[in-house]
Parts: sequence; C-alpha cells; structure tokens
Amino acid sequence: MLSPSGTAIAYNETTIRSLFDYMNQQLLIGAAVGLIVGGLVGYFFGSAQAANSINKQIAEQERSSAEASVNPFENVSTNPLENVKTNPYEGVKTNPFE
Repeated sequence: MLSPSGTAIAYNETTIRSLFDYMNQQLLIGAAVGLIVGGLVGYFFGSAQAANSINKQIAEQERSSAEASVNPFENVSTNPLENVKTNPYEGVKTNPFE
C-alpha cells in the first residue's frame, strides 16, 4: 500500500490489530460519552416536561375547586330551625275517648 507521499507502507498483523484496537477504543469512548450526554439531556428535558405537566394538573385542580366554592352561602337556609319540632304536645292524645 502507498502512503500519501507515495512511499510503500508495509502493514503487518500487529500494526493492523493495534490500529483496529485504537479505532475500537475511540468508538467505545465516543459511544459512552454520547450515551451519557444523551441520558443527561433526556433526563433534564423529561423532568422539565414532567414538571410542566404536574403544574398544569395542579392548576386545573385548583381552578375546579375554586369554581366549586365560588359562593359559600349558596345553600344556606334563612331559618336554621325550619325543620325542628318544638311543640312537645303536638300529636299527643289528650282525650282517650276520641
């Protein structure tokens, strides 16, 4: 094989193996760095998206609970003793012959 300068280069088996080992080592290091960087980026973007989703759910729950309790006096009766019976003699038989 010829080098870029035009001289012949003799590759023996150890030179080829060391070249492939170096390339494999670079490939493994690049893959590991890529996985770590990808994992960190995915984690941060995913956690930001989850935080936005959770905040939206909390806001929706708060809005619905606020709508439900808009008027706290809506179902209040004006006479609290409206259904209370206070006459103990009502319904009592005073004449046993009737």
